[in-house]
Amino acid sequence: MMHVFGAQEDPHDFHKVGLTQDFLVAMLQRAGFSRLRRVKEFGLFNDYSSYRRFGVLISLNLEAYK
Repeated sequence: MMHVFGAQEDPHDFHKVGLTQDFLVAMLQRAGFSRLRRVKEFGLFNDYSSYRRFGVLISLNLEAYK
């Protein structure tokens, strides 16, 4: 994620790519996914789905079913 969004360690190290929940939901629906649900974390393995950077959750965790 740091490669996409930057390490965010100083004011010049932020990458704003526009990946928001609204955008992702729209693209998944367009690809044929009908049931989408935001989840707090996946908890399957150490996958950073609950990782917080400076106290802010950085993951966009969605379950999608086709």
